[in-house]
Amino acid sequence: MLNNIRILSELRKLFNEKQLADISAVVLRGEGSIGERKLALQKILKDFDWEPYRVQLGRLLAEQLPAEELVPETYADWKPIVHEAVTYIGGHLSIKRLLPKLLDQMLIPEDTPLEKRMVQFVAQMPSLQKLGQVIARNRNLQPGLRAELTQLENDIHDVSYSEIRDQIEQRLSSRLATGQVKLDDALYAEASVCALLRFSWLNPETEQREQGVFKVVKPHIYEHFDEEMQLLQGLAAHLDQQQAHVLDDVSLKETFGEIAGLLKQELDTRSEQTHLREAHARHADITGLRIPDVIVPLCSDSITAMTYEPGIKATLAYRDDDKQREQLARQIVEALVAIPLFSADKEVLFHADPHAGNLYVDQQARHLILYDWALTGRLGIEERRRIILLFLGLYLRDEGMLVHTLVGLAQNKLSQRRQTEIKSHVQNFIYGLNVYQLPTMNDLLTLTDDMLLLGVRFSPAMMLFRKVFLTLDGVLHDISDNTAMEKILGDHVLRHCRQELYGINGARCLQPDFKLPLSGSDTLSLAMSAQWYFYRTGMQAGNQMLRWFQPD
Repeated sequence: MLNNIRILSELRKLFNEKQLADISAVVLRGEGSIGERKLALQKILKDFDWEPYRVQLGRLLAEQLPAEELVPETYADWKPIVHEAVTYIGGHLSIKRLLPKLLDQMLIPEDTPLEKRMVQFVAQMPSLQKLGQVIARNRNLQPGLRAELTQLENDIHDVSYSEIRDQIEQRLSSRLATGQVKLDDALYAEASVCALLRFSWLNPETEQREQGVFKVVKPHIYEHFDEEMQLLQGLAAHLDQQQAHVLDDVSLKETFGEIAGLLKQELDTRSEQTHLREAHARHADITGLRIPDVIVPLCSDSITAMTYEPGIKATLAYRDDDKQREQLARQIVEALVAIPLFSADKEVLFHADPHAGNLYVDQQARHLILYDWALTGRLGIEERRRIILLFLGLYLRDEGMLVHTLVGLAQNKLSQRRQTEIKSHVQNFIYGLNVYQLPTMNDLLTLTDDMLLLGVRFSPAMMLFRKVFLTLDGVLHDISDNTAMEKILGDHVLRHCRQELYGINGARCLQPDFKLPLSGSDTLSLAMSAQWYFYRTGMQAGNQMLRWFQPD
């Protein structure tokens, strides 16, 4: 109640006494459902000119949604930036979208947790939902916030069944009758951009009634897309003017541009259909992995029809079987990382959005199901070679190999001064590693983060593949604490190499076209580097001991 009284106090400056009395009656008495009260407020306020009060609305929203309180202390320097971002969004979102959101905040129960308020605010805002999905698996977030953000993966509810059904009937019209399509009477799932609706149809090739799923772009996405792109661009420019030191080495324009790019890809339905067909054919012979196939006759520019693959969300599977959850984690890493990295193809397609909402499991068959191929990337053999050398160089603590590989992965030509900076940083990074522990995938991600802060720019495909690692780190943590991505990759390579050398254990080989994308000179360099491994770790240990004894 206190929040609503504060809001009404602010609104007193804007409305006449009758308007304020009517608003107070709706907000404070609590009669009727939230939907009915919201309609009543909209009727009272429909003729009010809000434009002169945008700044006040932005500040009011930031007070109602103090998102900075949800920022972990680890990122305390970012709290003012988050507060400023909410204020900016409130002051620049179109009134027809902002007003309902402000009313929602006034009408939901006063004791609603802040994280739930934030999730409700981003309804029908795919750009902010996509941002929430990206950060949802950050282990430093408060558990309550992580749980709410995880709901953005496939538990969004901002579109109705009738809206999606109408879209299908309008877009497909006579094809529904031709295919004898029967729609389910409820939505199957929702994501930030699309909604899923199950159906059955008569397949003319098999003459059997089969199950399928329609993936439909939500109608409000097209309506609001341009506004949200402008909002992201304006927010980046606004925050860049804040001169906050935490933004010195961060390009918000690039970051928000990446989010815009991700949304554009998800709206390219025809490309997704092409990716899905390619992925289905590419992975057809891989044991324990399933990918839906496209039902071409029932597709359109905004609707993808695909075969139905029953399953349960990966993070919920095998709840009482720790061993099986470890095996599931292995399946996920092999499917999403190992198979693309160690493919014999010159260029390989990879799934670039592996949040838990896109990873399902058929528990009876013990199959992993990969949904949503809207966001993908392609890695050439040279990029895959350098990614593998990058990790092996870190594993061997080989400064020269690391520097050479990082420079080779850089998309921009690096000056001699920048290469010297990279060399110095890599040396310090290696000396900072624990001598008694092998480097992990998180160490590799930290090193690439540091390179980005130094101004090194990697290719878009490399950045997408790096996003796969970041997303999977959180997903795997939620599935099994006993999972080390680097160990799974190592086991995958050893298993297939053993099969090639000795012709044994073939039944368990996951990848029929396995190939290490390394040259003979790479193998020789790695063998030479391995011989100096203990010398390098000894030097590292000695360096650390000297630092311990040096006075502060």
